[in-house]
Amino acid sequence: MKWLVLLLWALLLMIYFGIWSCNKTECCKPVLVENPISNTEPILFGWQSDSCVLGNSYPVYLDSLMRLTRDGKQIIITGQYKASEQNNTKFENLGIARAEAIKLLFSEKIPAERITTRAELVGEDIKDHTQLSVCHRILFEPLKLVEEFENRAIIYHGYNTTEWDKNEQIISYLDKVASKLVKEGGHVLLMGHTDNVGNDEFNMKLGQSRSDAIKEYLIDKGVKGSQIKTGSKGKSSPIASNETEEGRAKNRRTELEFSK
Repeated sequence: MKWLVLLLWALLLMIYFGIWSCNKTECCKPVLVENPISNTEPILFGWQSDSCVLGNSYPVYLDSLMRLTRDGKQIIITGQYKASEQNNTKFENLGIARAEAIKLLFSEKIPAERITTRAELVGEDIKDHTQLSVCHRILFEPLKLVEEFENRAIIYHGYNTTEWDKNEQIISYLDKVASKLVKEGGHVLLMGHTDNVGNDEFNMKLGQSRSDAIKEYLIDKGVKGSQIKTGSKGKSSPIASNETEEGRAKNRRTELEFSK
């Protein structure tokens, strides 16, 4: 009788793990594999799959990416796919699904707003569908934290922070603003904005603290306090969709406007 109970338990475990393996989603952790290709390639994909397979070089690779993003770069991930691959993901195609899988992987160490994903349809050059393939490419572009217009500018902020003063690009721009106000006079309005994460009160305070921090910097550079007005609109005036990381990154901003 005891052996029959053990047999039933074994069958139940086999059924459970069989169902789990057939229904796992994108949130499953990537696996580290030992194979000849993985010795040189940090991230690979199987045929018709958006699950990352990590090679032996992945930890060193991620460290190098982190250093580049700290130097003011953003990462552009282009996921590649073939027309003959069946897409069983929630995304439009396997290319964007693969790019998003890599982004999710990177975002454990790199701010998601510094990562952009794209897709690329490629030719049918691989016949052996049992082999792992790279299926993506990664480029770097300077991260644009200041957008200048005729009489105004937009300064972008990281998530839930006012620590813009550690970025040379923003410091360089604000030094130019301070010099203009000291030499030519005039006034400037600083209006803080946020994404939609958090309640109204929190975001109003966060937007205000960002504009106040910039005001303090300008005063330290010689601008009179009477030349600077600050305010916050919190999350009430988005300029992009809050449904994506990229959109939320655009909404985390301080708008600067000159006046006489």
